[in-house]
Amino acid sequence: MLRELVGVLVTFVAATVPLYALAASLLRNGPPLSFPSDMDQLRSLASQLERLREQHYGRVLCVFSAAYLYKQTFAIPGSVFLNILGGAVFGVWVALPLVCLLSACGASLCYLLSLVFGRRLVTRYLGHRLTPLQDRVGNRVLQNTPHTRDCGS
Repeated sequence: MLRELVGVLVTFVAATVPLYALAASLLRNGPPLSFPSDMDQLRSLASQLERLREQHYGRVLCVFSAAYLYKQTFAIPGSVFLNILGGAVFGVWVALPLVCLLSACGASLCYLLSLVFGRRLVTRYLGHRLTPLQDRVGNRVLQNTPHTRDCGS
């Protein structure tokens, strides 16, 4: 179990350090980037990134994508602000497919992270609550599959 905790921590640090370095390289002389938590911060960040986008489109896109994947992978709340930010910085026609792709990739990474490290942790700490839930879900799934329900014929 210690292996899983260390694995999650190492993965978190291994994702945080490059994201911080990437964001810091984009803003060498300006204020550091941070995830917006309200609309005022979102407006400020959007105007800052719009100015940078004009000279460093690829870098801004890379930082935005890395930050979005980071939030999705570690299930950090606030992706809605990044959706709005993407639209403000890149425009709807670029941001919409980008955000859809990043959301799907981030959710897949979150699933893989939980698959690799989460199962034993959840079983260890929540096993007594998990068993009745698994029984109810398993019975319901078996009752509603075409192979086991009576179709009335």
